Amino acid sequence: MLDSFAAISIFAATLKSPIESIFSSYLPQEQALEKFINQDEITKIAAIQNQVVTNESTLETIKLGIPYINQKEALIGTQYEQIGGSACGPATIAMALNYANEKIDLESVITKLPGTVYVKGKMFYDLMSGPKYFGYSAVPIESGVDKIYGVLKSGNPILMNIQNYDGITGHEIVVVGIKNYDRANKTAEALIAHDPFREAYREFKILNDSTLEQPEGYYLPIGILKPFYIVKSALASTDVVK
Repeated sequence: MLDSFAAISIFAATLKSPIESIFSSYLPQEQALEKFINQDEITKIAAIQNQVVTNESTLETIKLGIPYINQKEALIGTQYEQIGGSACGPATIAMALNYANEKIDLESVITKLPGTVYVKGKMFYDLMSGPKYFGYSAVPIESGVDKIYGVLKSGNPILMNIQNYDGITGHEIVVVGIKNYDRANKTAEALIAHDPFREAYREFKILNDSTLEQPEGYYLPIGILKPFYIVKSALASTDVVK
């Protein structure tokens, strides 16, 4: 694993962002929150219905009505208030579970996840194993635009790991939509994601099948963890969706 990580670090060091950011770690680190989503906005987001918009050409935009959870705001007043900066992984699991009609808060998710999945206050490891502690399984997918479109079209949000977030660290987001997907050419303008560190429905420009651009301008490789969506364990598959 060390050899693999070293190779990824060398690759990441070649990334260029508008401020020549240097990739340091794929694991979440404590960061200063720039803004919160207030409770009224959370309520509005939770009420949004799944939307599919098709224009006169072949372009299609999908936006799923996923409840949003801010990784720091949701922990205010709880036993985990001081570790919100590293809670992006558990926050994405909590969002996916709530979309699946499991009424569970972020504090409960963190409490239930073992140290093999999430080291409280520090980092997550095998996030794909997290859903099994709530009666679900992870179905991994490839990061190609057409594969992501297919999963979203079927109504499933995607948990995605990105690197070089804010130019310094790894991060987990929930992909809840896709903008201007071209069915003929299998391309799209952007992925729409709930970013637990900032806000809901952010647009990450698609540069290629393995790289996104953060709204702040940083280039974000997709990985190290494979994107996945969750299903009830009895329906789960161990095969990667290709």
